[in-house]
Amino acid sequence: TASNQLVDFTEQNPDTATISGRVYFDENQDGTIADNDTLLTNVDITLTGKDIFGSDINFTAQTNAQGEYTFADLFASDANGYTVAQTQPALYKDGVERNSSGAIAGSDLTDTVTVVLTTSNELVDFTEQNPDTATISGRVYFDANQDGTIADNDKLLAGVAITLIGKDIFGTDINLTTQTSAQGEYTFADLFASDASGYNVTQTQPAFYKDGVERNRSGAIAGSETTDSVTVQLVANNNELVDFTEQNPDTATISGRVYFDANQDGTIADNDKLLANVDITLIGKDIFGSRISLTTQTNAQGEYTFANLFASDDNGYTVAQTQPALYKDGVERNNTGMIAGSDLTDTVTVVLSTSNQLVDFTEQNPDTATIAGRVYFDENQDGTIADNDKLLADVGITLTGKNI
Repeated sequence: TASNQLVDFTEQNPDTATISGRVYFDENQDGTIADNDTLLTNVDITLTGKDIFGSDINFTAQTNAQGEYTFADLFASDANGYTVAQTQPALYKDGVERNSSGAIAGSDLTDTVTVVLTTSNELVDFTEQNPDTATISGRVYFDANQDGTIADNDKLLAGVAITLIGKDIFGTDINLTTQTSAQGEYTFADLFASDASGYNVTQTQPAFYKDGVERNRSGAIAGSETTDSVTVQLVANNNELVDFTEQNPDTATISGRVYFDANQDGTIADNDKLLANVDITLIGKDIFGSRISLTTQTNAQGEYTFANLFASDDNGYTVAQTQPALYKDGVERNNTGMIAGSDLTDTVTVVLSTSNQLVDFTEQNPDTATIAGRVYFDENQDGTIADNDKLLADVGITLTGKNI
């Protein structure tokens, strides 16, 4: 008809879409969740950018117990797209991110993914991988002067047991053991960073030696010669050195006196005598298998000393005197007292550790003898007493001269 007509066209919000995904540890980075992989909860995910209307968008979500997050009811993005970012989970190294098409090239170098959103839902999975590892290694060696260098008289020690215990950054108990090589070297490789308490690296103290100063990259570790353990706060990509050095063991002394002891009671009385210039020898092998042969003489006080001795092997050291002329061997004595049967020999065996030992050699009067005979008339001087011979009484006999 001739009446005007109105036609209004109304518009409504465009269809929306969703960006969602998961955050998970993917050990082999294959995009599937295996038994040894882990869904990660409470990871912060942010979405920023502008929608098609130019509105600033800034949302934050957290992954749930299944590692999932969702940004729903999103308008399409502008041409620059939305930026979806994770806060990198502690302990892990960033892995490859994935969308509906698969792995996103180069995404293991960043925690952000750009999504140009239309009205189709988009997937963005963030995967994590094991963090970088590090190595703890070192050597075990005898260092005579404890200067941290291996000189000609020092020695690399093979076959020494080294253990590493503690917890890694994931709270996993770590307990590893290795042995030093022929070059005295050991290595614990591919270690995750330690927890805040660190790893304890411990040597089994090598036989025969005394613990020396341990060393790390900074040098000597103060006080480490009193323990065989070193604590290492290990971080990723930062290899650590722990050298265990050994020093000569404590030494000990064998000493004593040589004296005439008339009544063999072990005390020096007025009528006894300290004997000077008596040869004393010490022979045997020390704990390193070195042949030991030493000689000394007693001084004016009858004293002798063998100082700075390493412990003996299981056979002990043999300490011997050269029997003083004129005397008969007496009973030898040690820290405990009289040594049974020692008056029959001039040697004493001492199994020496790191405690000083006493060996006294005592002498006694020599054996005596008798001069005796008869006085008689021997008519035919044949040395036999016949009937016509006679034993003579009350004849004075004298003996003169010097004894020994």
